[in-house]
Amino acid sequence: MYKVCFVDDEIINYQLFEKLVPWEEKGFQIVGTAADGQEALQMYERLQPDLIFMDIQLPLLDGLECVRCIREENQDVQIVIVSAYSDFSYAQKAIRYGVQDFLLKPVSRMMLNQQVDKIKKTLDSRCRQEPPPGSVFQSVYRRNESDICLYFPECGRKNASV
Repeated sequence: MYKVCFVDDEIINYQLFEKLVPWEEKGFQIVGTAADGQEALQMYERLQPDLIFMDIQLPLLDGLECVRCIREENQDVQIVIVSAYSDFSYAQKAIRYGVQDFLLKPVSRMMLNQQVDKIKKTLDSRCRQEPPPGSVFQSVYRRNESDICLYFPECGRKNASV
């Protein structure tokens, strides 16, 4: 299961997100929520989520600054900005920081599910990628591929045998 977190100062927004998507059915587990930017950074450090849905206007530290701080440490975490502000400068800054998408509130069930499906494909493809040829990790991966896929079924290998 991939780990997902929500960051929004309006609790009703992430409660709605929890209900709009069949998270477990899609391979995600909701592991945390935060109501401000500082709490979001602490949550990120503690939980290391695979996906974060983040509002821009947050107390203590705004969402874009929070994204910048996370990106300094991790380029792989998938981050989707969800905001009521359609100001193009926010979208530009979000793109510079490497977010996966910028969704405007209110977000429809269909739009949110499409976004989650898209990100799931990205995460799955990263999981299936083998280490670079000739690396130490490649030989370890090859020798243990079956075991790895038994413990991490999202690696995409069906019928892995020990």
